[in-house]
Amino acid sequence: MNSNLINIHTHHKPKHKNEICIRNAYLNDVGKMTINYPVSMGLHPWFANTISLKEAENKLLQLVQTPNCLAIGEIGLDSNYPYFSEQIKVFELQLAIAKELKLPVIIHQVKSQEQLHKSLKNFDGTIILHGYNGSIEQWKQLNFHNKTNISIGKNALNPSKKLHTCIQQIPAEKVFAETDTSLLPISSIYKAISAIRSEPIIHTVQFINTNFERVFTPN
Repeated sequence: MNSNLINIHTHHKPKHKNEICIRNAYLNDVGKMTINYPVSMGLHPWFANTISLKEAENKLLQLVQTPNCLAIGEIGLDSNYPYFSEQIKVFELQLAIAKELKLPVIIHQVKSQEQLHKSLKNFDGTIILHGYNGSIEQWKQLNFHNKTNISIGKNALNPSKKLHTCIQQIPAEKVFAETDTSLLPISSIYKAISAIRSEPIIHTVQFINTNFERVFTPN
């Protein structure tokens, strides 16, 4: 039985010997890094106006060739930040690259459900909505092709009613766990998910490992 704790999205290196991380690598910084661990690569919506579309495309196509790049992300939309029209263009460009290369996408989404729906409806790859804090209904609206997953982070420790219900009701095969920028141990997120779903933590460990193998193991 695999007892690894999968951290699907973090900005830190693993903190425990049985932790497997996908570390976020910002597209505008990753060229300076030596990468010998699993990463996701993409242009975050906060930086959508920092480089041209063509430069973003060329850089991403070059960087995702590394065997350690498991996903494109975090990418997405954030209406709390400016340049929303540029965010949409950059997001849809990266979705097209992910579709072409058959890579999962890790999505940052803040107050952008309507536009996300428009941008994602023609994307038939695997989607991971990171730091999910929405409702079960919002997830269903974005579950195109039955390939949309949620990644649950620190909000699980003090969840809103809608998130609590979502964690209870969403199918296990659609769930991941993450720490994002926090310094919390990933085990605390697993414990919170297990408590909300009223199941032993070993069950949570098992189904998240199964989900990881399904999404990130080449066919």
